[in-house]
Order: sequence, then structure tokens, then C-alpha cells
Amino acid sequence: MKRILPVLICLTILISLSGITSVSALSDVPDNLEEPIRVLQMLGVVSGYPDGTFRPNRALTRAEFCKMAVELLGEEKDLPLYENFTIFMDVKSSHWAVGYVNLASRSLKLLVGYPDGTFRPDEPITYAQAVTILVRALGYSDADVGLSWPSGYLNKAKAIGLTTDLTGMTETSTITRGSGARLFYNTLLAQKKDGSDFIGNIGSVEKNVIILDNKATATDGSKGAVLVDGYANPIKSRNPMPDSFCGMRGTLVLDDTGWIKVFLPGDATQKTFILKQSLYPYLEASTGEKHRLSADTPVFVDGEKRTYLEISYDLTPGTAIDIYYTSAGLVDYVFANSPTSSGNAVVLVDTPSYSGLLNMFGASSGATIYKNGSVASIADLRPYDVVMYNKSANIFTVNDFKLSGIYTNAYPNTSVPSKITILGKEFNVRESAIESLSRFYIGDAITLMFDNEMQVVGAAAQTALRESAIGIYTGAGVVLSNKTELNVAPESNSGIKPGMLVQVYSAIPNYISIREVRDTNPGLAVDMNKGMVGDKEIAGNAVFYEKVGSDGAVERLNHGDIVTAVIPADKVRYVGYDSSGRANVIVLDDVTGDLYEYGKIYSDTEEVYTGGWTVSNPYSWVVNSNGESEHYLCTLAVPKDGTWAGIAHNLNGRATKVVELTEYKGLTRRSFVDGSKLDIGGVLTPISEDVHIYVEAIGSYMSASSFEQLIIDARAFGESFVAYTDRSPSEGGKVRVIIVK
Repeated sequence: MKRILPVLICLTILISLSGITSVSALSDVPDNLEEPIRVLQMLGVVSGYPDGTFRPNRALTRAEFCKMAVELLGEEKDLPLYENFTIFMDVKSSHWAVGYVNLASRSLKLLVGYPDGTFRPDEPITYAQAVTILVRALGYSDADVGLSWPSGYLNKAKAIGLTTDLTGMTETSTITRGSGARLFYNTLLAQKKDGSDFIGNIGSVEKNVIILDNKATATDGSKGAVLVDGYANPIKSRNPMPDSFCGMRGTLVLDDTGWIKVFLPGDATQKTFILKQSLYPYLEASTGEKHRLSADTPVFVDGEKRTYLEISYDLTPGTAIDIYYTSAGLVDYVFANSPTSSGNAVVLVDTPSYSGLLNMFGASSGATIYKNGSVASIADLRPYDVVMYNKSANIFTVNDFKLSGIYTNAYPNTSVPSKITILGKEFNVRESAIESLSRFYIGDAITLMFDNEMQVVGAAAQTALRESAIGIYTGAGVVLSNKTELNVAPESNSGIKPGMLVQVYSAIPNYISIREVRDTNPGLAVDMNKGMVGDKEIAGNAVFYEKVGSDGAVERLNHGDIVTAVIPADKVRYVGYDSSGRANVIVLDDVTGDLYEYGKIYSDTEEVYTGGWTVSNPYSWVVNSNGESEHYLCTLAVPKDGTWAGIAHNLNGRATKVVELTEYKGLTRRSFVDGSKLDIGGVLTPISEDVHIYVEAIGSYMSASSFEQLIIDARAFGESFVAYTDRSPSEGGKVRVIIVK
């Protein structure tokens, strides 16, 4: 019966672990080992050689494998206690691995030497020896596996998954750096003898987390922190988080100081592609393949979690998309990497030829041009457009967004500014913009051009170029169509009120022009299916706004909120165009029904004393799951008290429209489709995300942490239902109220 047991050490040799930390820099790592090696790099257990190789076929010695085991277990802190005495005659105190070998032998009980009192540290470690060490690291002893060595240990290793993905190995096979990495990675995934996860032994475990960014800034200003979904602040990492782990769901391990020690990706299936266009409900890849997403699919962009319905029309061509799937094959979530602004961004001074554009960026022939989110031609480009090139997708992205204002501040100075301020907003400056900005001084009237991350790319004097930006005045500032927030306010006598759509620019110091964008009623219908307004194309990044009536408050719409395929001309209040003639701002009048407050309506009169007279004014309001709404001055005909209805109001708090909801009875649990629609008479009718669900039996409204959970709870609570819509399902109505019977 053989009783020769082994040892271990670093899959990484004697070179410094600080040499190469990114597996992407290792030129010879096979695909099946990329993830294990990345994980072990984070733990500091492996690294590469100075020449950028990993050398997966190089044999590991017994001493090297021993070092790796100690580091995997996180026991290297005790090394100084084991470096000044000798256990094995051939591993004296002068040997580089003496501390690791002594610690693994005496304290951790992972190995023994040979009968002659030697350890033979420089001999290659065998498969049987390596497996024995790691099985023991999981808490098993000779008594647990049987006295026949090595078969008992090899059988136990196979049973607990320690040898998964290692084929063709015999007990005397030599462990290489590649096979050793696989063994250590499998150990991290294994359970110990007591049934606990091994990973729990090396730190505090957080399961089912998603890595959003590995280049975040920690609260103390240090770089390279990791942004994790569900955490308020980025977390520092002991070793760099690999780029490839961004977007992945898995297990996070923190050390006792709260720093990240390692991340273990889960086994989710994913599809990766470059986005050609996002047209709800589809993401279309550059290859032409389409991927359908539900409205509530989580999408992570720039560290922010949104639903696909919210973000669908903000995703730009050239974006790298990762779709992650559950074990059941359903879409779990989407991770989007916006086209980077780290490359060149060029401000056009004239319209180049197509070949000239290719030469400007060293681009490949056949590159597609996207301007403001739409496929464009070279003829669509204009002076002062900003052009960027995405090499991996072979796509040019072009935008014509500009801001005109007074230059009010620069940091650190106007000669080489890294940040500048106009219109109450500070913007980061790209290095390429410094030359054009250096010609201007504080107080100058300038127009800025931007990349897709709102970094300043160039500047021009307003005498050459002036632009007005469009947005909603909120009372605290203006939120522009691209969601940039300006800290500006109108003059007190301007008549501008919160909720108005406005144009903003500044050409005079200490004065900012904020003017209402008035209805032009262009007489053009909108075809959502064809993407047209009249005979003009709708830009890919077009923004839709909506109000009710000419003096209603304006709100931004998600494209997915518009369920009407063709919007008649009398419902289109305003259309604005980009520099290529595509519609980029569209204001609709009462198309979605989302600007009403829905609930049970009530009315009364309130006496107001004014001008020596007492006047009785009629008011109406609704009661719903949010409580009682504001009381609106209402001279309109209204349904009787307690009727399910909706009220829309103008900027002055006066009711402008009242709609009585239409009742649909006889609905059952089976009427709910995809968790977001009701089958009403054969028409799939969207359920509003602001739906109010009233339980008749207890006389109160239901509430839940999310829309999805609210619908689940409603279905579970009742057997029959009554739905109320703002208009008929065939006319694009939405379910506003559900009664649970």
C-alpha cells in the first residue's frame, strides 16, 4: 500500500505577482482556462511571465504547488512563523519555499514527505499528489477516503467535482500550470466535508451580484474600484477586477476590511454582439440578427440600471451588447458598453468625402455612418458635427448636439482647461479640445461641441455658430432633450413655468435666454412603424414629449409608451429637426393617456373671496392608491362621484380634460399575458405601470415593491377581475385600474 503524499505551490513561478495582472495580456492562455486564470489572478495565486506568456504546459514543482495552496487558503500571513526551522532535510531555512512547505505540513496538515525524510521540492508534482493536497484542504482525511492511496483520494476528488474538466490524467501524470489552475479553480467551487462552501473560508461571501464597472473611483478618490449592483459606493479591490467580468453575475468575496478579494462568475449563457440599432422591442446586431426583449428587461448602461422600455431608444449604434440568459433560456438582463470616447473625436470644419472620412480615422472600407442614431450618408454631415469611429464595429457615430453660452469658469485655467462651465453646468474637456478653447476667455460667448459622453470636443465663437438647446424647465433648472441638466433659471417676469418646453442659450453675460417652445401645429402625422413624420425620417435619437392641451405641462415619453402606430396630424403640436433634416423633437397632444391622474373622481365647490365678492368655484379630484390628488379647478362636465375616471390639468392647476374609464368584466387569471398585458376581447391591452389595483373584498388598494410583483400579487389574490381602460383596447388604450373580485 503506497503512502507517499504530496505538496503544492504557485502556478506562477518565482517572478513577482505584480508583473502582469490582466489575463488579456497573456498571449497563450487557451479559452477553457481564461476564466480560471482570471479568478486566480485576482487572488494573487497566479500571474504570467514578463514576456506576456502564461506557459500553461510548463510543469509545476512540488514546492510551487505548495505555495499556491497556502495562498489559496489565505494562510500566507503566518509564513514568518515557519521560515526559521527545518522539517525536511532538503528544504532548509535557506530554501525560498521553506515557509510554505513547513506551514502546509505542520499547521495545515496537507502533506507529508518521503520515507527518507526528504520533500523533493523541485520535482514535478503528480496528479495524485496534487489531488491529495486539495482534498485535504477541503477537510477530508485518510479515514474519510480509505487507506488505499491514491485511489481513495482520486475517487473522492471525482465525486466532489474537484477533477471536473481534467481528462486523460493518471495518478502519475505531471501537473502543469494549466491543469493546476483548473484544480485550484475547481477547489474554489467545491464544498467542504462539512457541507459548507469552500469559498466561505477565504472571506465574506455575497452571492448573485452583478459587476457593473471595474474602473470606478472609490469614495477616497482612489481609482480601480469596482461598482457592484445593489451597492451605494464602489468597492476597492485587492487585485484588479478583469475587464471581462464586467456585466457578469456571480459570487463576490470580500476580505475582513471590506475590500474585494475575488469574484467568481456564474455559469450563465450569454450572447455578445455589436448593436446596429435598438428599435423596441428588438435589439438588432450588426450581423442583422434580432433579439427580442420584454419591456421590463433590466439593462445596465454606464453603471445605471434601467428597463429596456426606458432605455431602448437611448442605446446608440456601435454599443457592445451582452445578453445574459437564465438556466431556463430566458433573458435575465442586458449589459451595454457604450461606444468609448477614448479614441479620436473630430469636429468637422467642412463636409469630407467618404474616402476622406475613412482616411481621417484609418477606417476600413464599408464603414457605416450613424448620425444622431440613424443610418446616414456622407451628404448628411455638416460643419461642426462631431465624428467618432468604433473600430470593432466599423461604425462612424456622428452627433450635432451643441450648447451656446457665456464662458463663466475654467479649471485649472483658460490656457489648458480640463473643465469649463457654461449655462450653469461644468463639463469635462477632452485633450483634443484644449487648442480651440485656449483662444477664448472668461466672459466670451461660445458654442461647444460634445462627444457621446458629453465631454467637450471643440468650441467656436457665437459669431460663427449659435445653437438653442431644447428641454423642460423643472423649476430647479432645465433638463435638455439628451438629459443634460442645466442649473439655469428664467427671468422672474418671463412667464416661464415649471413643466414648459423651452429653448436655452446665452449670448450676453449675466443673462440667459429661456423661451417657451410654442406649438406650431405643423399638420404632420407620425407613423411610428415607418419612423416618419410626414415625409421626413425620425432620427434614431429623437425625443418625444407629450402634453394635454395647448397649455398643459410637458413630460418626456419613452418610445415604448406610444402604443398607437399612426398618430394623426391634429395630435402633433410641434416638430423640430436636426441639421440633416430628420425630426429630433416631437411634441404630442394627449396620445398615451399617461398624463392623467386616474382613480375614483369626486367634485365639490369651494368658496373664494375675491374683489369684494364671494365666488363658488367647482373643483374635482381623484382618489387612488396614492391617496387623494390635488383639487383642480374644473368647469368641465364630470361623472358622478365615485366613478372611475381620469383628470388632466394645465400649468395653472385647472382641469383641462376629464375621461370616464371604460369597464371590462369577466376577466380571469388567464387573461393576464406576459405579466404586463390583459387579453380583453382578444386584444392584448398593455397594463399601465402606474395601474391602481383595488381589492373589493377588503376595500383597499394593493401595493408592492415593483410593477411585476404587483401583478403577481393581484393574480394570486383574486380569481376574477374587472379592468378599466382610458380608451378602447383597439384604439391604443391602457389598463388604468384593476378591480380584484
